[in-house]
Amino acid sequence: MKSKEILTIILMIIIFAGIGVFFGLNGIKSHNNHYVRIEVNPKLEFITDSKNNVISYIPINEEAKILVCQENFIGLKVYDACLKFVDLCTKANYIDVDGENNAVRITTVSGLTHSLENKVYIKLNDYFKNKQIKAVIVESENDIDLISEAQNKHISSANKLMLISAILEKSADYSEAELKKLTETKLIDILIDLHKNANHKPSTYTQEQLENKIKLIDLNRKKYESHMFSITNESISKFNDEFKEHNATYKNSYEENFNKEYLEWQKTL
Repeated sequence: MKSKEILTIILMIIIFAGIGVFFGLNGIKSHNNHYVRIEVNPKLEFITDSKNNVISYIPINEEAKILVCQENFIGLKVYDACLKFVDLCTKANYIDVDGENNAVRITTVSGLTHSLENKVYIKLNDYFKNKQIKAVIVESENDIDLISEAQNKHISSANKLMLISAILEKSADYSEAELKKLTETKLIDILIDLHKNANHKPSTYTQEQLENKIKLIDLNRKKYESHMFSITNESISKFNDEFKEHNATYKNSYEENFNKEYLEWQKTL
């Protein structure tokens, strides 16, 4: 074997070893548990087992607390749980069936492969196409503002930044500086404990929250049902082109800064 070939092989070994070390340090490997967060205006996060079954979930804001009254996501595949939540958001008019500017952001942390990310994305994308709703789906790892923030804070990815933020919004026992040093796996383990401590259950809601949920859905019921009734196989086929055009028009602006763009749109409602 020529010395040049030997040198090439050595270089390849060094490169692959370096990649392995990088992934190991940042926790970018196969996880026993996965983290999924979905944000419309209501925000909900899930922890799953290794088979993508939801083992716990927490509503992040008051809007989500109201929507998940009497709902149970435990045991569902997380992509089905996301779909169920998005449909609740649609029924309550957080996603406007007749609107031109709906958006959803998803954060999925499941290790090296992107199979779970793809399943969640496809499930929601198909929902919007089949329900003829113009909506953009932004993945956190493509949110330019989040990527920039992660780089400025010397955090390895936007998804890891979202994990750290999820911990900090639930507990004052940690600092960003110490969380930055942990792997994704360790961060998810902390979130599992925080979910346990929160002890959120399907029965965890007030009568006022339940009444507000009923009111929201009842106010939008006629509009929602009228839209769904108008859907036919022919209209779905025709809508596909409109859906592609809508995404081409709006997706870039939402990926530049989801939070800012969404807040601007909310002001117009």
